[in-house]
Amino acid sequence: MENAYIEKANRLLLPLMGVSAIVITLLVFTKDFIEGIGFAVMVAILYSTVWYIVKKSSKTYLCAYVLPLTFLFGVYGYTVTSGGGSYVLFEFCMISMFCLLYADKKAFTVVAFIQDNLFLVTQYGLGINMLGKVERASIPIVHFFLLLVVQVLGTTIIKWIRSSEETIIKSQKEALQTIELIRQSGEILSEEVKNLEKSTEDTGEKSIKVTQAIEEIRKGAEVQVSQMVEVNHSVNGITGKVKSTVEFCDHLSEVSQELEQVTKDNLSEIHNIEGNIQSINQDMIEAKSTVEEFTVSMAEVIQVLAEIKQISGQINLLALNASIEAARAGDAGNGFAVVAEQVRVLSEQTKGTTDEIEKVIEKAQSKIGNITKVVESGEKRSEEGQEIIATMYQKFEQMVSDFQSIGQDIKKEHEQVGEIFTLIQEVEENVDGVTAITEEYVAASEEVTTLQSEQQEDIRRLSDVSKRINEQSIVLFEAAKTE
Repeated sequence: MENAYIEKANRLLLPLMGVSAIVITLLVFTKDFIEGIGFAVMVAILYSTVWYIVKKSSKTYLCAYVLPLTFLFGVYGYTVTSGGGSYVLFEFCMISMFCLLYADKKAFTVVAFIQDNLFLVTQYGLGINMLGKVERASIPIVHFFLLLVVQVLGTTIIKWIRSSEETIIKSQKEALQTIELIRQSGEILSEEVKNLEKSTEDTGEKSIKVTQAIEEIRKGAEVQVSQMVEVNHSVNGITGKVKSTVEFCDHLSEVSQELEQVTKDNLSEIHNIEGNIQSINQDMIEAKSTVEEFTVSMAEVIQVLAEIKQISGQINLLALNASIEAARAGDAGNGFAVVAEQVRVLSEQTKGTTDEIEKVIEKAQSKIGNITKVVESGEKRSEEGQEIIATMYQKFEQMVSDFQSIGQDIKKEHEQVGEIFTLIQEVEENVDGVTAITEEYVAASEEVTTLQSEQQEDIRRLSDVSKRINEQSIVLFEAAKTE
């Protein structure tokens, strides 16, 4: 037996034993006062012994075997020594009840067997009347039969108690399992409710953020619609500019072709100028050669003039000598003196003339030197001009090539601008479509905002329900712990 069950049986045994002792004592007192006092003392001793055993031990063999047998042998001994009594059947039935409290079939059977044998051996073996003085011999048999009936009923009751106990134990185990499951479920439910509450709060916060985001998106979409309208206007303006660009490309292509032709014409003119400059350069070379020859001739003239001056000086000297000789000759030399004077005058005039010629020649030489420098400078500039013309010729040829490349680039640009124009038209169509879609999206965002508000209200209600469930799960968990 379980200790808890034995303790409950012990708590019932003591008052039941006390009632039994009081009843038997009263029965004994009604028979004989002195005998009643002795029986009361014996019962008090038995009751104290039983009380001591119950308080000190909760063992099955003590409570279910020793206590009933102790009481049995005590009553039996007193009954035999006192000559029997009508209370024996009551006492034996009470002892069976004592044993019945512990619901131990084996202990009940052992005690019943000992009772029956004590009754039979004493009554019919030893010849001692257990019931005292009776008029009829059938009375003990009736009492014994009643005792057997009580014992059979006790056995049946024990079977029923054991069956009920097994059912109760099974139910308790199932209840404990159920309580454990409820406890575990309560813990899981509490945890899940906490998670649900947390998730609900997170969902609520996220829903608010989503609502705010949708509101911002809606505002952004409205701004986008406005911007798309402006973009549409801008695209229209770009379309006009692209058309102007196409026309400008056409005009630029024509101008490029004209410039290419003009450059080719200029290239031809430069080629002619290059020929003329080469002719001029050749003339400069010839002029330089002529000037150099003239310079040489002028040097020869100066040399001749120097000789003339020398001759004039000698003639002047001769005229002076002739004048001196004519003066010496007197009148005879007057005519010769006149001639000498005339010769001297001519000599001086010749010298003056040669000096003038020499000055003129020097000036001419100076001019010729300048001319030589000019011719040399012209020759140099002519050569530089040829180089410049050659460079210009190359550049004009490069310009012709560049204009041809520009013409091709303009053609390609014209084609690309045409493609851009087509793309802009498609963009314009797409902008119109996007504007319409954005307007629809703004309307849908407003509907979603309304739904989000309703969802937030549902989330709030769900949060309240989860809190209540959490509170109930805590109560259930505490109840399971108590059980």
